[in-house]
Amino acid sequence: MTDSNASSPSSSSSDHSDTPPSPSLFRRLAALLYDTLLVAGVLMFGTLIVILVLPVFVGGDTQALPSTGLAGWLFKAYLGLILVGFFAVFWIRSGRTLGMQVWGLHIEDQHGGHITLVQALKRMFGAILSIACGGLGYLWILFDAEGCAWHDRISGTRIRWVPKVKKR
Repeated sequence: MTDSNASSPSSSSSDHSDTPPSPSLFRRLAALLYDTLLVAGVLMFGTLIVILVLPVFVGGDTQALPSTGLAGWLFKAYLGLILVGFFAVFWIRSGRTLGMQVWGLHIEDQHGGHITLVQALKRMFGAILSIACGGLGYLWILFDAEGCAWHDRISGTRIRWVPKVKKR
C-alpha cells in the first residue's frame, strides 16, 4: 500500500511532464489588464467610425452618440460585436491575445489544439460571469487542482504558461 501511494504522485507528474504549467492568477490578471487597455482603444476607434459615418446617414451635424431607443441598442450591439470579435479572432487564430502574448499565456482546448468559435463564445460569457460574481471565477484558480477559472471549465479550454526561450 505504501508503494502504490508513493508511486502515485510520480506517475501523475510524469503524465503531465510535457504539459506546460498553469499560469498564476497574477499573470492572468496582468494579461487581462493589458488586453483591457487594448480593447478600450479598439472600442474608441469603433466609436470614432460611428461619429464620422452617422452624420452621412442621419444628415446634419450630430453632437451625441445614440444612447436611447433603437439607435442606442444598435450602437451597444455594434460595440459588443467589436469586443467579441477582438477576443474570438485572437483566440481562434493564434491561441493568444496581445496581452496573453506579452505575459506568455496560450489558450487551448482540452487536447492541446486551437479552440473553436463556440468555445470562444462560451469562454467570453463565462468570463463575464466570473467577473460579475465579484471576481470569484478568477479566484477559483487558487483552489482548482488544475489552476482553471470558471470560464476555463465552462468552455472546455485551458490557459497554459509558455516560458520564453532565451536567445543566444
